[in-house]
Amino acid sequence: VEMAFTGAARRALEIRDRCCGHEGCHIPGHRCQGDHIHRHADGGPTTPENGQLRCAFHNNWREHHPEPPNARPPDPPPHPPPGKDPPEGSSSP
Repeated sequence: VEMAFTGAARRALEIRDRCCGHEGCHIPGHRCQGDHIHRHADGGPTTPENGQLRCAFHNNWREHHPEPPNARPPDPPPHPPPGKDPPEGSSSP
């Protein structure tokens, strides 16, 4: 049984969701992970209907913090734009 969102299922998530599914997070879909709404380990299927895009920060947070309805995880650390890593040793870009 497939656990990862690949191929057509992955593309469907990117087209539908466009960015991280966490409210206020705008990490673009191509930089996000496919996440099961109903956990795969609990029998949730790997289908677009049971999937959502989550950036790595919010996907990891959700894995380690069970979410009650309307839970709001912390905001992720700032992400530099692709190809624009902050200079080493600087605290701001």
